[in-house]
Amino acid sequence: MSAARPNRLLTALVLAVGSAQFVLIFRFEVNWDEFLNLSMLYEHQRGELREILQTAFIHLFHWVPLLSQNEVTQVIAARCLVAGFALVTSLAIWATARHLTNHDGGKIAVFAYWSVSYVMQHGLALRTDTLAAAPIMVALWLTVTRWQDMRAILGAGLLLGLASALTIKAVFFMPMLLIVALVQMWGRIPVTQILCWVLLAGLAATCAFLAIIGLHSLTFNGFDSPLAFLDRTKDATLQARDYSIFRSYALYGVFHNPLFFVLLFIGVIRALEQLATPAARRMGLVSLALLVPLFVPLVYRDMYPYFYALLLPPVAVATAYGLNTFQRFSHVTVAVLVAFWVWNLGNALYQSNGHQARILDVVHQSFAPESTYLDGRSMVSSYAKRGLFMSTWGMTDYRAQGRAIYTDLLRRETPVFLLVNAAALYFDRFNPEAVEAHPHGLLAEDFTVLHDSFVPFWGPIRVPGRVVDPEMDAIEIFTPGLYANRGPGILTIDEMTLDPGAEAMLDAGHYRVKTLNTSTLALAVNPPTEAAPKGPVFHGFMYAPFTLSGGPLVMLSLSKTRLTLLGPTGSKLRKWPEFRTFVNTVNLGLLH
Repeated sequence: MSAARPNRLLTALVLAVGSAQFVLIFRFEVNWDEFLNLSMLYEHQRGELREILQTAFIHLFHWVPLLSQNEVTQVIAARCLVAGFALVTSLAIWATARHLTNHDGGKIAVFAYWSVSYVMQHGLALRTDTLAAAPIMVALWLTVTRWQDMRAILGAGLLLGLASALTIKAVFFMPMLLIVALVQMWGRIPVTQILCWVLLAGLAATCAFLAIIGLHSLTFNGFDSPLAFLDRTKDATLQARDYSIFRSYALYGVFHNPLFFVLLFIGVIRALEQLATPAARRMGLVSLALLVPLFVPLVYRDMYPYFYALLLPPVAVATAYGLNTFQRFSHVTVAVLVAFWVWNLGNALYQSNGHQARILDVVHQSFAPESTYLDGRSMVSSYAKRGLFMSTWGMTDYRAQGRAIYTDLLRRETPVFLLVNAAALYFDRFNPEAVEAHPHGLLAEDFTVLHDSFVPFWGPIRVPGRVVDPEMDAIEIFTPGLYANRGPGILTIDEMTLDPGAEAMLDAGHYRVKTLNTSTLALAVNPPTEAAPKGPVFHGFMYAPFTLSGGPLVMLSLSKTRLTLLGPTGSKLRKWPEFRTFVNTVNLGLLH
């Protein structure tokens, strides 16, 4: 294959990647963290947002609610702005790799980055990680290519401060930038000048971070202590010798992205070879420094797929060193290369957001904008959500407190609907004991009160109400409003007799009830006539997992030619003590 043909092929692949990512902006399923980040914008507008760290990004998206009522459409619009940041990230990858290798090396680095399945799916998501990747990579480009210019080094410091204001995870990239700067400067400029420039860059980063957070805090009526937030974050996310998340997702990452790791391995070998040549030693050290982010799992526990969009841009630059081998690829090898990318793209296209948009349309049609509601994922971001955000982090904090919260919350907040979009709320698949047995499940008391206080409305939406059995003599109504007897029996509430279809205004409080046949009392809201979408609201991070509460409970692991079931810590499922409970409660239809 001639040198010109790989050049054209690489250009075509990069353009194909860009086109595919453009399609995924509009099609790919909205993740729960994207809804959460969108909800922070609305909470800030309502004066309810209390955290000033990790929330400065909201000022980039104040225009989003003007475009549509539906939160899915709003997230898609926000992704378009994120795509601008992703373009900057890609250009910085290309420019840095081109400087270290050649023009085609820049292209292969960009293609390798976007071919990674996790980046393909989450690289344009409404997340702080995807936003912060851009300033970090531009800072890296300045450090690699403009190391002799003090203004460029100060600019790199300012960009690192900007990235840290977007997400505190940017601090994980400080060692890499420092090592690259020292390798580039050492022996070329005086040591005192190196120290001065490094200190000035650190000061610039600190000032930029404090300035952005300070200006951001001025838009709050009041906020919680950022030190308390850092303390909670440290306890929840920093490593405590628990590598189960990393092990689970890294296994699938390697399996689905062999191209990236083959090129990376070849690039590392070539960088090591350069260490033996004095003239190329410096570039070899710079290339190896780009691998420092791969050690982040040693200190950071939450290595979920979305984090790789922030972790891998510097690492992708190192794949450019595999270019010489790429130029010797045969037609068959190139076909395999493209086949893996198409495979990952097909998996990404499998998840669409149409069902989520329809659910939100029904919510907006059925309930007033000032309504409060419950769910597990902050999905109706423009409404006032109450209760837990049921991520692993949120549920860990909740279980650490060890007390039920939802009875008091229902009495205080009077929510008008419950959206079942987290596994802890799957009332038809779990019982209270099974949910409480799981470390990230609701306490049995909370699960029971939510199950008993809401009745099915449409699809995953439930409304306040009670299923009244003949054995019951009293109920508690938490949400005041007009209630209807859905039947089939006649229902007596205090002194009122409601035939099937009859309605009555009820205040919050306790009522005596009587019925000869089981009857359903529900808030009088008319559901849509069309059928609700089937399947889960969120499909999770993996291609074919059993998922629960934002993380893998059980995954299929390819071991040679044999399928082995893995538990939540990577151990074989047959050794997992909760296997029997899991099999009895999880719906195997979630396998997809």
